[in-house]
Amino acid sequence: MPGFARNAIPVQNTEHRCGFTDLAPLKAILQDARIVGLGESTHGTTKFQRAKHRLFEFLVKEMGYTAFTLEGAYSDAQPLNDYILHGTGSRADVLSKVGYTVWDTEEFAAMVDWMRAYNRTVPEARRIRFFGVDLYRNSVGRSKVRAAVRRVLPTGGGGLASH
Repeated sequence: MPGFARNAIPVQNTEHRCGFTDLAPLKAILQDARIVGLGESTHGTTKFQRAKHRLFEFLVKEMGYTAFTLEGAYSDAQPLNDYILHGTGSRADVLSKVGYTVWDTEEFAAMVDWMRAYNRTVPEARRIRFFGVDLYRNSVGRSKVRAAVRRVLPTGGGGLASH
């Protein structure tokens, strides 16, 4: 794998708050990127989550990124977004509302704490927003849409499905 070795960027540490010297080569690679995907082979694994936290901190502080998205329904993630932006609710409660237990971990909670603390130090335009994207988990969103339709069409619902 000579091509892989030639293009590899050695990462010295997976812990956040340890500087970004080893990640500096990513700036040239990602300079024109608007979206960066950070995956893992297993959800909730400590090392993957710590590495993701460090990479996200680098993207925010060194490259100006302001959004974090993960697998979860958009509407389920809004309480976590409100917590990160405004401190609304408790961290434990909003983490459980995302709907995936794999995100309700100490490592992800540490990342949420960092996002919240970071947001308190920057102007509104630079604050991190949190979003969920998942086609299959939308029960909260469906409930909100059904309630809104019922307010407009209080009788019959116009064929509104219940599931």
